[in-house]
Amino acid sequence: AFRGVMVIMAVSALALRRFCDVGAIYLAMSMSMLPAPALAQSIIPGGGWSGPYIGITAGGAFANVKNATSASGLTWSGYAGYGINLSALYLGAEVDATWGGSSAKIAGPLQTSELEVDWSTSARARVGVTFGGVLLYATGGAAWSRQSLGVASLAGGAGSTSKTLSGYVVGGGVEMKLLPFVSGRIEALHYDYSSGATDLQVGLPAAAISASSRGLGETVVRAGISLRFN
Repeated sequence: AFRGVMVIMAVSALALRRFCDVGAIYLAMSMSMLPAPALAQSIIPGGGWSGPYIGITAGGAFANVKNATSASGLTWSGYAGYGINLSALYLGAEVDATWGGSSAKIAGPLQTSELEVDWSTSARARVGVTFGGVLLYATGGAAWSRQSLGVASLAGGAGSTSKTLSGYVVGGGVEMKLLPFVSGRIEALHYDYSSGATDLQVGLPAAAISASSRGLGETVVRAGISLRFN
């Protein structure tokens, strides 16, 4: 009997909370020309993905570089964003800052070169669909990366340079509610800096050797956790 009473109380509390949520929607829209029932239906069932959030991620970066003995690395990042959940549709924007990235080592006949990503940042849109506590999304936007190119001559001498390159990023992922205000995500992002990027160039006049690169594009796979304020 006690268990039955507890079940009834829990169901009643849940119903009361939903009633209050609906009541708040009706009250907020009472001065609007939009129909309150339609707004309530479009916002409440969406899984609570609206609002600001912050988070951290960690993952791996992989690049496809010709003649490279290795082209990978680790990344750590922090991000912040804001989303709006309208029924099953999710619209949002996010910015991030990432430390680390791919490092490509290339051995040539007269020199060895190393091209690496020092840091990167991006500003992206996120568009997706929600299934209660699960969000599937695509993302894309502008990206910037600080990259370094170092060259060492086999005959002696070395040089290096670094520049901030611009490009774009596209990708997608899945995010899931772990707690009412905590979610976890897994995403894959592809960065490209080949179009509009400034060459990184290193010259070693004494050895008559030079090297250049259009910038290191990479694919990052990472997992993260978000703290949500909704």
